[in-house]
Amino acid sequence: MSRRKKTDGVQDALIPDEMSPLKLLDFNAGNAKIKQAAVDLRRSVNTAKPMSSKTEYLAKFQHIDAVTEAIFDVDVLAQHIVDCAEAINRLLTYPREARRTIMLDDLHRSLKPFEESAETVPEYPFDGDGENAESNKNKSSDAEPGDDPDQLSVDPDTGEIKEES
Repeated sequence: MSRRKKTDGVQDALIPDEMSPLKLLDFNAGNAKIKQAAVDLRRSVNTAKPMSSKTEYLAKFQHIDAVTEAIFDVDVLAQHIVDCAEAINRLLTYPREARRTIMLDDLHRSLKPFEESAETVPEYPFDGDGENAESNKNKSSDAEPGDDPDQLSVDPDTGEIKEES
């Protein structure tokens, strides 16, 4: 007699662990309704839009009334709902992989302010006037710390930055 793996159901025996767990399958119908409602809304809004985008509309007419702006905004929001429904579908179908993707995206988003600030940081080292290395191209790089009265120096024992006098 062969031993069989005890499962909660036939579907669990037929699909790998990464595929949709039975607990999550019940949510697919609701998610499909959300997505279809957003798609239907986009279709109806599309017939009411005077142009393909708000930017195009503003470029042509230089102003926009509240109703026309609402039509464009509803279209954008409905597209976000479609995108969210796709993300939900991915979470329901491949929960581990989707979770990993979300965590990596969260990490990237949390690091973005540091990446942006790194792009705006001026070059180092600064001289005493706050000028960066680009403005010091013509100055000699062989100068000793005592040669320039505004030059900063580092104590080799403590790492303390001292201004030379």
